[in-house]
Order: sequence, then structure tokens, then C-alpha cells
Amino acid sequence: MIEFKFDENYYGEGISKGIPRGLLAYHDGVLIVQEGMGLGAFAIQYNNRTYFCSIEKICKSGHLDKIIDVEYRIDMRLEWTFFQKSSPLITTFLEMTASKIYMKSEAFQGPILKMGTRLRRLLRISTDFKKIESLGYIKARYILGESDIHVTAESNVGLEKYKFFIMNEIGGELFSRSVICGLESDPPGGWQKIEKSLVKNEKSHMLKSPSLGLMCYMEEICVPADIESVLFWGRELSGGYNWAGFESELKCSACGFKDYSYKVYFEKVEKEIE
Repeated sequence: MIEFKFDENYYGEGISKGIPRGLLAYHDGVLIVQEGMGLGAFAIQYNNRTYFCSIEKICKSGHLDKIIDVEYRIDMRLEWTFFQKSSPLITTFLEMTASKIYMKSEAFQGPILKMGTRLRRLLRISTDFKKIESLGYIKARYILGESDIHVTAESNVGLEKYKFFIMNEIGGELFSRSVICGLESDPPGGWQKIEKSLVKNEKSHMLKSPSLGLMCYMEEICVPADIESVLFWGRELSGGYNWAGFESELKCSACGFKDYSYKVYFEKVEKEIE
């Protein structure tokens, strides 16, 4: 049903094309990530800038190579370009808008995303990922199951008071419904916080693909005592954006952490004919 692969030469599509993806998911041999970052992809936000990773080393082990250890270097900085030239002013503005307005305005994320897409096209604003000196490393272990993955991560970063993001993103067109505590509804618009006090079990928030007959959900396994974890889920579908999934935001005050872990599950359900 579901097959997981790691492809260090796959750099995605859409607005985030150019960044190595996390673990890729396939359904009946077809890639279902679309413009998403895949499963277990990492980023850091610090001082109004976002940093992504390149792959340093991959080691496969276990029966049928079901254990994949990957070492990443945090050495790619997101920059926004204006007429193909990097613009620090636009980059700062868009980064602050995303973190201080967009992510904190859940009810208005849909209109903000559509308006931002139109302005980006009108002004020919695009993304660029600039190679920089490494800020540190991330080590991740992916354990592949039949229809789930278990991810464990640790980091060593030469920064203090930064946000560490772990992204699990699949196709937004495909995963077009949400199921909250058994009740199906429209998908979450944008990225929305999952209140942990309302989470009764790991299946409280699920994304559903009617066309594939799949449900997807995430469960935290271990959160280190010295970090704060905030969970988000969501879906963004606009020009250049086509992903849905779950995201962990780890608020780090020290230079790193060890043994954060979680699972992502896929569950088969009845297909719906559109």
C-alpha cells in the first residue's frame, strides 16, 4: 500500500523546489508528496531568517534497509528575490509576516495566502536558497514500517533561542479532508495549532485522502525535558503551494537537544469516487 524511500537527489517542486526532501511516500508506486517537504524534514528559524538542510551522509541498515540514518548540515538560507535579485528587505518583511501575522491568524490564513500568491506573481517575487557556512548538524533515524515511520532526531546548533521545525508534508490536493475525533469536515486552512489539552488519543486529528483511500496522522513519542513542543497541522493550496501535513515546532533555548521522537501513520479507508 505505502512505500517509503529516501532520495537524496530529489529536490521537490513548487515554491520550495531546491531543498532536499525528507522521506518520500509512495502509494501504489506513485509519489504522493506533491509540493510537500516529505516526512521528517527539518528547518530552523532564527533572527527573522529561515534555514534549511543539505544532506551530509546516509547510512541504511536493518532487514531490507528499513533503518535509515541521515546526517544533515544546516547550511541553506531562504532568501526571497525581486526580479531575480536577492532582496534582504523583502525577505525580512515576508519572514516577519509569516511568523508574526500569518501563523497567528488562523481564521484568515486562507485569504492571506491567496493575496500573497497574487502579489508574489505580480511583483515576480520568488525563492532562492543560498548556501552558507553550516550552523550545525541534525542527525535523524527513520525506522520504516509497513504503513508507518518512526523518526528520532537530535541536533547540535551554534545558536540560542531559536525555533526548530520538523515537517511531515504530503500532497494538499490529495489530502483534502480532515477528521477530528471521528468527525469529518473541511481541511484545516493554513497551519493551525493542535491544542494538546484536547488531544485524547493519537487519532484525534487526521488528514484524509478520499481519492487514495488513506488517512494520515502523527503521534509524539518523546519530547526532551529541556524543550517545548508545539504541534501544528494544516493544508496550503494556492499557486506554488500544494501540501498538507503535520509540523512540530520545538522552542530551543540551548544549542541542541537529543531523542525527540514521533511516528507518522497511514491507515487504509474506503475510497470515494469524485
